[in-house]
Formats: sequence, C-alpha cells, structure tokens
Amino acid sequence: MTDRCRLLGLEPDGRLAIDLDGRRTIVALYGIAVPQPPTPLYHEILTERINWASLDLHCTALLTGAPPRVRLSYLAARDKSGDIWLDVAELLVEEGAVRVSDESFRERAEWLQLEAAARADRQGIWA
Repeated sequence: MTDRCRLLGLEPDGRLAIDLDGRRTIVALYGIAVPQPPTPLYHEILTERINWASLDLHCTALLTGAPPRVRLSYLAARDKSGDIWLDVAELLVEEGAVRVSDESFRERAEWLQLEAAARADRQGIWA
C-alpha cells in the first residue's frame, strides 16, 4: 500500500523519521545497506540536496519488522507522459552513499549495476 508521507528527520544510524498518517514512524529504506556510521554524503543527500518541503512523497511499506522497510519515492517531474517518481534508495546507490542490500527484490540487478558504476567512478563510499 502506498501512502503520502513527510520526512521529519534522520536518526543517528541513518534510519528515517517520517510522518505517516499523522504518526511519527522510524523506517529503513528497502533495498539498501547504510554504512555505520552513515557517511557525510548520506546525510548531505537526505538533508540538503533533496528539498523535501517542496516534494510530494510516497511511502510504500514492503517489510514489517523493526524497523519497517519502506520504498520512499519523490515526485521529480511532471511531463506530458505523466508524473515521474524517483526512488530515494536508488539515488543513494547511484551516488555511492550506500550499498545494495543482500535481500532479494525486483530492481536488485539494476541497482547492482548502479553500485558497480559508483565503485568504478570511486564515488562516495567507494572513493
């Protein structure tokens, strides 16, 4: 199920505090492993590069547990063909801020290619 949500902040371990249906909920992004402690690049992307206040956000709960794992997407653009939603975790992988997790998911092969490109370009955690 996909719901609108709002980013409230980051926890010290990189989990996200979001407002989901009026409740503050601590979540982890699905499909990624955040280095511990989270890198300055991770914080920069999530707190400075993305202007959360002006974005429509969608959260899709994928795995329950502690913490719940979600897919967080933001509305990046609108064009003639419709809305273009981008996945925050995919952006973090592409920038080299995180690595792809070991869990199985539909986009894993594509994200591993993004991770390999970030490694080859020595971006982020691969520098």
